[in-house]
Amino acid sequence: MHGKLWTILVGLVVLAGCASVPPADRFVASADGQEVTDIHYKLVWRRCVEGMVWDGKTCSGSALEFAYPDALSRARAEAGAGAKAWRIPTVQQLGHLADRRFSKPAIDSSMFPATPTKWFWTDSDLHPADYDPFQPQDIWVVDFASGRSGMTKSDDRLPLRLVRVIK
Repeated sequence: MHGKLWTILVGLVVLAGCASVPPADRFVASADGQEVTDIHYKLVWRRCVEGMVWDGKTCSGSALEFAYPDALSRARAEAGAGAKAWRIPTVQQLGHLADRRFSKPAIDSSMFPATPTKWFWTDSDLHPADYDPFQPQDIWVVDFASGRSGMTKSDDRLPLRLVRVIK
């Protein structure tokens, strides 16, 4: 991670846009429990992070960790595997999912159980026009231990939660 100043500055920017809608009024689980709809932001989230599965009560298994190019490939593969347009969330979208009223993990665990208390990928990079898949890039990330956001290099290995827009 870059310096603490970046983390604090970015965290303030992302959190400034977060809604004050209480999670109980905002999230609705699908009938099969595999997805959670955020009715406020009109997004559908995978309930479990990649590598984990919903077993009817919680997310079980082990979270997969990806370098950023592999996370992009995983999102494309999941979108291509069905009729749902899964993708990596923006830093703002994932920042809205983080909830600092909760601690370790900083997320509503009733809707998103067993979320690892780690940094997660977003699809927001610092210099998108300069992207070179052969060089590590600065990518925005969100920490579900604290609910803050920051930056890391694209060659770090982090968990991934996919999202899609409600049509």
